[in-house]
Amino acid sequence: MLNKDEYIKMENVLKPAYFANATKTDTLANTDWTDILYRNGTEQNYNLSVSGSTPAVNYLFSGFYNAQKVFT
Repeated sequence: MLNKDEYIKMENVLKPAYFANATKTDTLANTDWTDILYRNGTEQNYNLSVSGSTPAVNYLFSGFYNAQKVFT
């Protein structure tokens, strides 16, 4: 999990030409990936299915709802 400065250093070692002509590396996002990956949240899943048949028709109605909330 690298921050912006560590990522630029790694790219300069692996592919020196990658940032060679970059003039605005200060505008790159400096994301704390560990915080993003491990923050708390909730998730709710709901499924509803109705099926049946008549002598002329078989039917199936199905629905799904998913709600996710991340606590910041």
